[in-house]
Amino acid sequence: MPNLLRLAALAAAALAAPACAQEMASHIYAGAGVGRSHWDPGCPGADCSNTATMLRAFGGYQFNGTFAAEAAFTNFGIIENETSRMKAHAWEATGIAAWPPDTAFFLYGKLGMYYAKIEGSGALAGHKETSNGATAGGGAAYQLTRNIDLRGEVQHYWNVGGGTLPKSGINTFTAGALWRFR
Repeated sequence: MPNLLRLAALAAAALAAPACAQEMASHIYAGAGVGRSHWDPGCPGADCSNTATMLRAFGGYQFNGTFAAEAAFTNFGIIENETSRMKAHAWEATGIAAWPPDTAFFLYGKLGMYYAKIEGSGALAGHKETSNGATAGGGAAYQLTRNIDLRGEVQHYWNVGGGTLPKSGINTFTAGALWRFR
């Protein structure tokens, strides 16, 4: 009789496993955003158009309702004046903390590091630099469906460029969405 009981328990567990697996949510997500970047000081000289359209693609892993880790690629766009142009992009890794956890609407903060490449053209032709440093930001998100979140965020990158190209702080203002794989 004990063997029959063990066999029945094993069979019940085997049959219940697929049902449990269907309820487990994946913690992986991916998304994209579009917005504006503001470079300070931006181009050398006067009359610099130091605001550009920017794009971001990101992916992350949600550890629990509060904490996540995220990697992203951000194209800061092109800024220019009459004689020169600069463009930049960055790879970043950030940690994210959300409050209140496990709700449809939440606020979040980000803190991490970036690696950026900045290039000049026109009067700044031939100048290319890489830099790395800290990035921080925050935003608000709304869980539209079980799989889709909408986001609005602000993020700052310290000391992008330097040396032969102007060192700038870059602020980004982004609206985007993410897809949670389930």
